[in-house]
Amino acid sequence: MEKLRICLLIIGLVYVHVCFGQSGWFWQNPKPTGNDYESIKFYNQNIGYAVGWNGTVVKTINGGTNWFLVNSGVMNLIGSGYYAGILRCVYVFDSNTVIAAGNGIIKTTNGGLNWTLLNANYFEDIFFVNNSVGFAIYANNIYKTTNGGINWNTTTITGSSWSSIYFVDLNIGYVGGRNGSVLKTT
Repeated sequence: MEKLRICLLIIGLVYVHVCFGQSGWFWQNPKPTGNDYESIKFYNQNIGYAVGWNGTVVKTINGGTNWFLVNSGVMNLIGSGYYAGILRCVYVFDSNTVIAAGNGIIKTTNGGLNWTLLNANYFEDIFFVNNSVGFAIYANNIYKTTNGGINWNTTTITGSSWSSIYFVDLNIGYVGGRNGSVLKTT
């Protein structure tokens, strides 16, 4: 019986240490909202954006200590259809120019004060190689822009439902999808 008590005491101490040992984490959500976030990207150590459900777009200018809403008018742009209001990913070009995608692709050039709808299709992920060339993905389609997101051309890739995209440069890129599928283009 004594061995059982000692064993339970050790398990309890390990549990407390593992669960409460991360003293460097600080609660940031629901400040300023309680919505789910899907993606977060930083331009530099201070300026970052996070996007998520219900058209949520928040921005920090102090490294994440404080966040404020910058989603004025976003729901008017992406608030209809099956995926209404969902933003799945964000790409930050500079402190003021940001593209977010989900139930459409939206862009701001003034730090989130105003947003413009660039494409009304649904997207899982987006990646830009530079200010002009970018790629977006959903299901079996890869979309490419060469003018900063104004126009998009579509290519179909069979084999999976693709949900993640990354490019090393203008030629080398990867897509990831269901069932462990990864493809590379060169």
